[in-house]
Amino acid sequence: MHALDDVIEIEFPHTDPAGRPAATLENIETIIEAFDVILARPLVNHESFTPFFPGRFHAFSAENVRDVHLSKLHDICQRHGMVLNMRTLARHLQMLGLEREDCERIEANEKRLERGLA
Repeated sequence: MHALDDVIEIEFPHTDPAGRPAATLENIETIIEAFDVILARPLVNHESFTPFFPGRFHAFSAENVRDVHLSKLHDICQRHGMVLNMRTLARHLQMLGLEREDCERIEANEKRLERGLA
């Protein structure tokens, strides 16, 4: 696991002409995977997905935890040369979370069909 303040060598799928990572879903997902970030729905404000860094950044309320983790992910993106605002990051996280949720749902349905439980 990388330290969250590290700038590590990451091969981004999408870069601009200057070689900086573009603010794309795939590039954000690459950072999420490189830093072992969990993308989940929190108990508070469960309509949106939030990044979680396991065992780090504890706060006294769930909303503060969500905001701290989102800010830290934004910081990591910026330190790796990605230019994006918090709103864009949150929207991309929502899309990635929904995509992952759909894949999990499809996989669960396929397993039920295999067992004849449809």
